[in-house]
Amino acid sequence: MAGAASFTIYTRTKEFFRDHHLVDHSKLLGCSAVGGIAGAMAGSLISFGSAREFPRNPAIPMSHCRDVG
Repeated sequence: MAGAASFTIYTRTKEFFRDHHLVDHSKLLGCSAVGGIAGAMAGSLISFGSAREFPRNPAIPMSHCRDVG
């Protein structure tokens, strides 16, 4: 699910920059900036989404957690 959502965020972010003429897409720097911003936004969704699933996944061993208290 996160894969489809992250691709949508990536695509829509690029479309937003294009439609609002915020960056010159004919230049390499403009294309790189938009791709980087869109990728960061999509990647953050995947990162935060997997962080939410971590405590609920019983397949992940908890041996790296320390005893507190």
